Amino acid sequence: MENFFNGKKILFIAPAFFGYEREIKKRLEELGAHVDYHDDRPSTSAWSKFAIRVMPRTQQQAIHRYFSVLLDGNHGNYDFVFIIKMECMPADILQALRDKNAKAKFIYYSYDSVKNNGNFRQSVGQFDSAFTFDDQDAQTIPGIRLRPLFFLNEYRDLPRTDIGYNVTFIGTAHSDRYALVKKISAALPPNGKPNFFFLFIPSVVIYRLKKLFVPAFFKSKISEFSFTPMNKAQVMEAIAKSNVILDFQHPNQIGLTMRTIEMVGARKKLITTNQNVRKYDFYRPENIAVIDRETPQIDPAFLTTPYVDLPAALYDKYSIDGWLRDVFSVAP
Repeated sequence: MENFFNGKKILFIAPAFFGYEREIKKRLEELGAHVDYHDDRPSTSAWSKFAIRVMPRTQQQAIHRYFSVLLDGNHGNYDFVFIIKMECMPADILQALRDKNAKAKFIYYSYDSVKNNGNFRQSVGQFDSAFTFDDQDAQTIPGIRLRPLFFLNEYRDLPRTDIGYNVTFIGTAHSDRYALVKKISAALPPNGKPNFFFLFIPSVVIYRLKKLFVPAFFKSKISEFSFTPMNKAQVMEAIAKSNVILDFQHPNQIGLTMRTIEMVGARKKLITTNQNVRKYDFYRPENIAVIDRETPQIDPAFLTTPYVDLPAALYDKYSIDGWLRDVFSVAP
């Protein structure tokens, strides 16, 4: 695969998503590509993100100005134009990019369900290849193929350390996650080791609004949340020290979360609410416990039995290199 990317010029447009856009760029450059990265949004401020999703018409001028500058600086010499999610890019800018880069292959990937991204739906036919993490979208939308997410090489190389935590959850306290953590905390049988639950909220103001208006938060305590996210090194250290990882997909999504795939690479057992995981080739009941969102029940034996190794080909498939190989259609 190194020879495939060597010297290739890639225009990479993606929203900032927990640093994964930087990791993708870094790995492509390690493989020999020259990558120009641009955020898919004109601003990463909390207000801008909110307005783009809730009041998109108020942001149209700013979005068009932002992408017009990007287009003006484009010299039409890319081998690939790689776009993730496409939450903001106007259809006419995408068409103009195609016109300028007539020899480039246009590739699309989404880590969100298409139903949550109306901006992309009108532009499906503009891409030479398109992929999604959502198997339902892959089955119902012509031209989009299923390709689950990936794990970074650091997860594959996690140190084998003494287990300090029984069950660990690390994530943003959106949707029903706080309520789920409380339910599962109560359902977990004791085994002599502490559990570690890290619930992130972007600001104290957002927490106070949730406490006022979201029933699940009415009895919550501010001490149960963090307003500073864990960095990648901290997340990996916590996972390395954990016996089992807990993960919840957004209730409006069926695609597998990044955390689910990361646990494949880390060789860690997983408890998840995503019933859909049973369809995937890496699923083993010894490694993954699927629980009900409403009445979660956890078999105590799952917490004490060992992880079962998978075939080597599956670890390769779900690595970042395997993901890039599929998304860029690199011949074996």
